[in-house]
Amino acid sequence: MHTIQITTQDDLNTAFQIRKAIFVEEQMIPIEYEFDEFDHLESPAKHILVYWEAQPVGTGRIRWTEGFGKLERVCILSSYR
Repeated sequence: MHTIQITTQDDLNTAFQIRKAIFVEEQMIPIEYEFDEFDHLESPAKHILVYWEAQPVGTGRIRWTEGFGKLERVCILSSYR
């Protein structure tokens, strides 16, 4: 297992697909609550992809707020949990 910091729109779109599968479809979170103003490449939040072998299987982001790192939108596809 390894992670990469997301730097391309394609990788960010992959992360969004994973988040949608888990949070929107599996956990039934309304899509308008899942995606926010930090979901773009120029955001101060740093997005990551988690890989198992060559397959992207998870994602998350870290955002600094009030001097603390806040882990957000952390998820792993159900078949890899």
